[in-house]
Amino acid sequence: MIVAAVIAVAFSCAFLVLAVGISVDAITDHGAIGTAARNTSRGRFSPSAGVFMVTFLLALGATWLIRGAVRALHRESYTGIVIPLGILLVVGTIGETVDLVGTASAASDAVGLGILAVAAVPVVLLWHHVREPEGG
Repeated sequence: MIVAAVIAVAFSCAFLVLAVGISVDAITDHGAIGTAARNTSRGRFSPSAGVFMVTFLLALGATWLIRGAVRALHRESYTGIVIPLGILLVVGTIGETVDLVGTASAASDAVGLGILAVAAVPVVLLWHHVREPEGG
């Protein structure tokens, strides 16, 4: 449980750093991270709704993982770790498959596969506990 909780907290920190980075890019008119579009008529950065949605989802996922880690450490429930990291695994696997077939570099593919492997550890460790609650 401790390993799963530590990995969940690490992912939540990464989600928060990415959410802050995207927000700073949107606010400071840089647009280096995420899907951003330039309004050519004004020459100013105009972040799309997708940028804000991704930022919101990252913050929500980070909050869910922190809460899940606390609950897992208290042995109350493990779904707060398994569900968000399971979603990350599904979306990440699709993205990595596209990268492997596409033109992504080998280094990029290795980093993505490493992230997916680390995200899979808590899911595998806690899957049995999610499927069969204690006492049953």
